[in-house]
Amino acid sequence: MKLASDEQLREAMGAELVRRRGADFGLDGFVGHVVCASVSRNTVTVRVTVTATEVNSSGTLDEGWTAARADALTGTLICVLSGTIFHTTTSLAVSVQPRPICPPAEIFIELSVDSVLQPPSASAVFRDALNPSIVYATASHTKLFKPSLAASL
Repeated sequence: MKLASDEQLREAMGAELVRRRGADFGLDGFVGHVVCASVSRNTVTVRVTVTATEVNSSGTLDEGWTAARADALTGTLICVLSGTIFHTTTSLAVSVQPRPICPPAEIFIELSVDSVLQPPSASAVFRDALNPSIVYATASHTKLFKPSLAASL
């Protein structure tokens, strides 16, 4: 399905996130809200409340939580924009910045798809919602379209 408007992208991303919460996509228990989307820029921003369980003993975003959200959210956006779910991850790089975060804290996760062509790739930036100049983490995600996954169903 070709997405014709920003609102269609926002709704499609929200619906796919809801669908994936019940499946094994790393979004179990995830509560996020799609706040904006741009079809022309292939971007979506999700608002999330960070709680104490998402912060590590150093007071920064937990690396595992950050990697799981980056993987699941960028992968979801690639699927929504490409119209297929038959991708597999080939590379996921996450960099958590040494910036303390005090929960509960609202953050924006800005997602951007660089390409839906082979190989599809996306990035994520985890920003403070009140002060967007504060970046808590960044991630890049590359996938590979696997026709054999579609053929095996």
